[in-house]
Amino acid sequence: MQEQLSNKDYSNFTAKDFLADDFFISSLKKPSRLSAEFWSTLLQNNSINRREFESAIFVLESIEKEFISNKNLGLSDQELSVLWDKVNQINQRLNSASNKSHAKRKSRKKQLYIAMAVAASIALIVSTTLFFVQEQTSILADANQDISSYVSQNNLSVDDQSDIKLVLSSTNTIFLSEIEPDISYDSTQITTAEKAIPQTQSAAFNQLLVPRGKRSKLTLNDGTVIHVNAGTRVVYPVQFAEAQREIYVDGEVFVEVFADASRPFVVRTSELYIQVLGTKFNVMSYLGDNNKQVVLVSGAVKILSKDVGSKNTSHYIHLSPSLMYEYNGGKEKVTKVDVGKHTSWMQGFYTFESENLEVILLRLARHYGQEITFDPQIASLKCSGKLDLKDDLLEVLNGLAFTLPIHIEYGNNKYDISKK
Repeated sequence: MQEQLSNKDYSNFTAKDFLADDFFISSLKKPSRLSAEFWSTLLQNNSINRREFESAIFVLESIEKEFISNKNLGLSDQELSVLWDKVNQINQRLNSASNKSHAKRKSRKKQLYIAMAVAASIALIVSTTLFFVQEQTSILADANQDISSYVSQNNLSVDDQSDIKLVLSSTNTIFLSEIEPDISYDSTQITTAEKAIPQTQSAAFNQLLVPRGKRSKLTLNDGTVIHVNAGTRVVYPVQFAEAQREIYVDGEVFVEVFADASRPFVVRTSELYIQVLGTKFNVMSYLGDNNKQVVLVSGAVKILSKDVGSKNTSHYIHLSPSLMYEYNGGKEKVTKVDVGKHTSWMQGFYTFESENLEVILLRLARHYGQEITFDPQIASLKCSGKLDLKDDLLEVLNGLAFTLPIHIEYGNNKYDISKK
């Protein structure tokens, strides 16, 4: 069924009006490409008040999820009364309560919900962090949430998409159809090949979702460059904090960290905590894979696994160039490697030595965005070589068949590999 977009005139909407609009609410709860483009077009054409729009988004993203279900705050009458008085006090003190309302008068709980939005919007406009809080119940989440909290609360998938997604906020997603687009951040804007986006259109954290069959290059606002491999999710702040630079990775990236001795650079994954100052290294840490790897090209890194915990800093594993750290099922290992073999994917090659065929086929499936199934009997076959990933997938698989006892069939949009 084709999605129905709103035909309302939003030009004079206040934050209060947005929060009473069913289409606005639904497009935040269940964003789609059409709804994201709808709001993005209105913003770019100055057809809505950006400040009011972003204030409404701020409120929806800040209110604790456990207190909101089907537009019901779930509070007792006494708690509602206390909060209502506090909201009114804030509005009176700031003398900026909104008078506009296109909807009929709502129930008291609905009025409280809208009044909360007005109060938060005013707080944003005057650039304060004033929040209405009652003694017994905390309604607003911490606006300065750390990246780990954001990642767990905004878990987006990269598996079921064709375009690369640059998620700027809950209502602003950029879809990139190129095979390997460049994305860069500076102090004021976000730039792609097609457009320059003011950072005012972005939330504090962004997400880059690169599906199977595609790659991307991401330059962060501090000058750090990240090469993002297929099937990877990267979460990062639009502007780094003063004390530390931190990103989250689910997948594979090659990171060229811009040196800044005053601000360590941290890469978090589901299993690892990696800290550096200025260096070049490759991280492979897909959520569904058992084996996680960090390969250091230059500089120095220190690594902590989740099994050790952040408090046991004495267990940091330090790497020097040409060393690879591996984490698999709670076991750690450090070995000396040819770093070129682990970074050749950036030049369009896949180099491997005595690798299980199962691992090779998984990487090929990610790179080409194709489904590959195989007989479990051939999963542990060992293979060494160098594959040109610029070749057609069938040609690459036929190359493997020259050296391994395997048979390749293609049908129903997938490749099936069996024992010959």
